[in-house]
Amino acid sequence: MPAVKAFCVRVPKRRGEEVRWLLSERGLLRRDARAKADSHFVYLPLEGLKEEVERVLKDAGFGLEFEFLTEDFETVKRETVEGLLGFKPSYEIVGDIAVITALPLCDDEAEERRLAERAAEAILKVHKNVKVVVRRASAVGGVYRTRRFEVIAGEQRTETVHKENGFKFLVDLEKAYFNPRLGYERARVAALVREGETVVDMFAGVGTFAIQVARRAARVIAIDINPDAIYYLRRNLELNKVTNVEVLEGDVRELSKRLKGVADRIIMNLPHDAFNFLGNALEIARDGCVLHYYTVKSAADDRGRVRSSEGVRRAIRAAIEELRGGVEAHGSRCEILNARRVKQYAPHAYIVAVDARIGKA
Repeated sequence: MPAVKAFCVRVPKRRGEEVRWLLSERGLLRRDARAKADSHFVYLPLEGLKEEVERVLKDAGFGLEFEFLTEDFETVKRETVEGLLGFKPSYEIVGDIAVITALPLCDDEAEERRLAERAAEAILKVHKNVKVVVRRASAVGGVYRTRRFEVIAGEQRTETVHKENGFKFLVDLEKAYFNPRLGYERARVAALVREGETVVDMFAGVGTFAIQVARRAARVIAIDINPDAIYYLRRNLELNKVTNVEVLEGDVRELSKRLKGVADRIIMNLPHDAFNFLGNALEIARDGCVLHYYTVKSAADDRGRVRSSEGVRRAIRAAIEELRGGVEAHGSRCEILNARRVKQYAPHAYIVAVDARIGKA
């Protein structure tokens, strides 16, 4: 293939996958040039402006070393789904399953079905690794946080193996909640864990956080109320040869009494409902415990108006105030360490992550 000179960022090889996730999530990587690596570094060709990329990497908050260069890259000629269809469907890929998340507005269900079938055909043509295309058939609901899917094309299944940050995760999309777009966030939290820590993942799902933080932690306690999630969590421990994760099935509101004061770090990845479990988190926490708290916050002002940059800041401020207020209402102190937008949840709302040190007042 011919070569092209491209502006790029150079990062240490051991951090390459994390940075690729981060920049790809924000549309800052070139799709017509192939990333390359040598024995020490990964070189990622960039689509975005230097100032934007630099801001994103610095905001990531884990002391990443990087350098901007101009390098020769092998060009990649890609057929695109949008090019084949004439419109751009939204979809995400989990293992070898593509999940259609949004289509252009349609007048009726029959037209939407035809668009979904066309989109599925194009996705299968462009992504050779995809064997199944599904679309969401319900919202996430219930105590187990699951949803139904409709298979549009390919094999009749919703189970797959998803690779992320050097790990493999077996998951059934209908039986346990899984979000592939949190790959960078899971890597970020794992990079913050210190040797010797005990980490409690209060809503572990199939183990995507728990297994990744187990690489550094001395002990991980992974909790989930969904028996199917627990089944896949145990399978994933075996798949990744992880032995320092203790699995607990049940309601964390009951289990927290058994875990009083054990945690150096707690993960609360339950954005819509985490606030209601703050008391349990504080019961589990040691003095000085670090809490990773996830919540959904609106970007709109009091009049319902949204300006993109100010909207993100507004959502982050609201998340910080929610966490600080909740912790202090339980009689504990709360030191905010970091807060960042994780991803857009809806047109005017974001999932926000807040890292805080909590302890006795």
